[in-house]
Amino acid sequence: MRKDAQRLIFSPSDLINFMGSQFVTWMDRFERECPGTIEPDPVSEEDKIVQFKGVEHEHAFLGRLAEQGRRVCDLSGGREHLESTLAAMRRGEEIIYQAYLACDDFAGYPDFLVRVESPSNLGAWSYEPWDPKLSRHTKPYFLVQLCCYAEMLERAQGVRPRYLRVVLGVAGAEPAAFRTDHFYYYYRALKEAFLDQQRTFDGRRQPEIPSLEDVGRWSGYAERELTARDDLALVADIRHAQIEKLQAAGINSVTALAAAPAAVHVPHLNDATFQKLKRQAALQVASRGAAVPSYELLKPDQTDGPRGLSLLPARSESDVFFDMEGFPLIDDGREYLFGACYYEGGQLRFGDWWAHSPGAEKRAFEALVRWVHARWQQDRTLHIYHYNHCEVTALRRLMGKYGVCEQEVADLLHGQVFVDLYRVVRQAVMIGEPSYSLKYVEHLYRGRREGDVASAGESMVFYQRWLIAQTAIPRRSRRF
Repeated sequence: MRKDAQRLIFSPSDLINFMGSQFVTWMDRFERECPGTIEPDPVSEEDKIVQFKGVEHEHAFLGRLAEQGRRVCDLSGGREHLESTLAAMRRGEEIIYQAYLACDDFAGYPDFLVRVESPSNLGAWSYEPWDPKLSRHTKPYFLVQLCCYAEMLERAQGVRPRYLRVVLGVAGAEPAAFRTDHFYYYYRALKEAFLDQQRTFDGRRQPEIPSLEDVGRWSGYAERELTARDDLALVADIRHAQIEKLQAAGINSVTALAAAPAAVHVPHLNDATFQKLKRQAALQVASRGAAVPSYELLKPDQTDGPRGLSLLPARSESDVFFDMEGFPLIDDGREYLFGACYYEGGQLRFGDWWAHSPGAEKRAFEALVRWVHARWQQDRTLHIYHYNHCEVTALRRLMGKYGVCEQEVADLLHGQVFVDLYRVVRQAVMIGEPSYSLKYVEHLYRGRREGDVASAGESMVFYQRWLIAQTAIPRRSRRF
């Protein structure tokens, strides 16, 4: 949103933010009304990469249109050029790139307006909004954004576009078409709710921070506020409905939950669930300021099969510890590093298979799978340890994508060779941390991560920097 003199102008992005969290659009409005009072987070390196890749995808689609001989009217050189856009529409331009449209309190820049041979006030033609998106799948907010452009187009040409089209970030993908009227009335209800929030805005009445939602550039502020008030949202794995029930019972902080009498009954909350949340809160309170968090071993019920530590097989000298790194913003997503730790001759080794192109991804996938399958064939006591489902999901996807190693992957899956350590941890131990992601769990047995790459986001940043650096290296000197 922005201010034009004393008037607020909203964009489709404001609706998308409202769709995700009403707190975000309240904060955005507060920033406009009281600039400098609360500082939003700076744009992260990850966000910059996503923006850069989005523009790259948009330009790639523009190039495809040119290769197909489509005529494009490029209006990207100007800003807020409504008259230029309307003039191009009246001329019947085949494709208008970076148009500017407005309707009442909303304005924005649809990436592409594409002519269709359906009559309107313009003549025997009209326009549809097309939008390139990096995602492999259409997401609901894409269609909300396009519905907003469709309403602006209806104002400009007198008829509502029949279709919305999304150009996904999959190599060679054709634009996916969606009937406008299938989504338009949800969009109008969302828009009216958003405008009602803006009409009744009161800068003295900040809404509750939605603790379990993504609040974008206000995440730092939200985290500081939640920490300052010891909010129940800081309890690992707590749900919003559980927070509401605890608050209704007069329990309003992590400390209060940890100190609650064991005999307390919270209406509409299962007693076992309450006791679990209370133990989790107590561990987190006890861990404050400690180098190593407090923990509690669990004794899970084994009546429905092995659980917790009982899921761990006997140690084998052939065991493999597996992880992957991926970059979702190139090709249709690329797994660029397959890494495995293992013992050989009593020495810990690290095997790495790199992939900097689709062909290399296929070769790296094959090499890893054939290596670990052969190792398993030699020693059936081998297991592959990983944390959470991402690695197995990726192997299944690559097997289908390239049509290779189907039998080897099936053998490993059916042989129950993969061991998910996340499942083991969740069933075996409670830890005084706000999350059970690996970077928190490892505080039990090692210090804080050090080095330039300490998270998945930083891994993405450094891989993007490497990709950019390669463009500056003469092709003959590159080695892959």
